[in-house]
Amino acid sequence: MPAFTSAPRRSGSRSSPGPPFDHNQIHALEAQSAQWLLLTAAGPEGLTQFLLPTGTPGLTVEVLSGLDLSRRLCEVRLDDVLLDESALLGPPDAAADAVGTQLQLAGVLSAAETAGAMQYLFDLTVQYCKDRIAFGRPIGSFQAIKHQLADSSLALEMSHAVVSAAARAVQENSAGAAHAASMTKAFVSDAAVELAHNCWQHFGGIAYTWEHDFHFYLRHLTADASLYGSPTWHRERVCQLAGL
Repeated sequence: MPAFTSAPRRSGSRSSPGPPFDHNQIHALEAQSAQWLLLTAAGPEGLTQFLLPTGTPGLTVEVLSGLDLSRRLCEVRLDDVLLDESALLGPPDAAADAVGTQLQLAGVLSAAETAGAMQYLFDLTVQYCKDRIAFGRPIGSFQAIKHQLADSSLALEMSHAVVSAAARAVQENSAGAAHAASMTKAFVSDAAVELAHNCWQHFGGIAYTWEHDFHFYLRHLTADASLYGSPTWHRERVCQLAGL
């Protein structure tokens, strides 16, 4: 499967004798197991996409240490990489629409995965609040915890709703698909981090331990929030799409 990468700058063109990619460092998830890399490059007149085999001379992949322990973040280096026309996807400097569609799909799928992780973490927290006994009663019976769980439940249901709406808009290629995708990615990312921190409080000291699974979900949700654009980036994108 191909790995999706960000956009470096080209130092040449398809017809120039020099390498079009040199001294570029980009990041991609699970690139160490990919056979192909989908590379988006920013040129003077627009975006161009290339499909590179990972065995391309001058292309190296290094696995990095990251916050999320469930996925591997890689650094992809391009040094003196020379490509021929077979690597080009579509006309040069004309990939903006394709990149926009890819961004919509990546944002909605990432938000859907985030909502699923939120649901599991919330269910885990509710069950813990039923099982944990303090002062002779389950801690979930205390009003302060009920209020926080209610707020988290509302954020979770809203996340499910906006993900479903955005997925439908992208699937139908509706006029507002780009807006829906970015608004969903921004909302769900913020809601996920807040939900994780609220749930953390209910677990108390055990959530700080390496042995408990909680930190895996906190790491995963925090990393998801920055994947394919941070909430701030997507809110700015919504403003740009609206002409503001």
